Amino acid sequence: MPNPIKPSLKTEFVPILFILLGLVVSFYFYSLFPDRVATHWNAAGVPDGYSSRAFAAYFFPLLNIVIYLLMLFIPYLDPRKKNYDKFQGVYHIVKGALVIFLTITYLIIGLNGLGQNIPVNVVIPLAMGLLFIIIGNYLT
Repeated sequence: MPNPIKPSLKTEFVPILFILLGLVVSFYFYSLFPDRVATHWNAAGVPDGYSSRAFAAYFFPLLNIVIYLLMLFIPYLDPRKKNYDKFQGVYHIVKGALVIFLTITYLIIGLNGLGQNIPVNVVIPLAMGLLFIIIGNYLT
């Protein structure tokens, strides 16, 4: 059965590039992370959740892969798969934007783990707003 969203090198290049970037960077981060890495911040930008070095280094890139693969295979499970022809371009854009957003979020967490003082309470909401603008622009 053909995939209703018709993935190709053209549609998958950017998401795969960002996934590979996250994977490569994860090994670099792991080698430099302290034993505990901040992985959650409150609204004031103060870290209030910590993870182990391995979890902080590898969980987010692996989560990105899982979400990407789910987005590739969900159309097979959808009982209305014939409708994907109407919006497959939008589906690819949303999939790519989500992968890019997750990679950027991971890089911000990782750089903070390495001692860079990136204002998470400012950057993440801006990135999330941009993601919503992109998705909203294509879903109208």
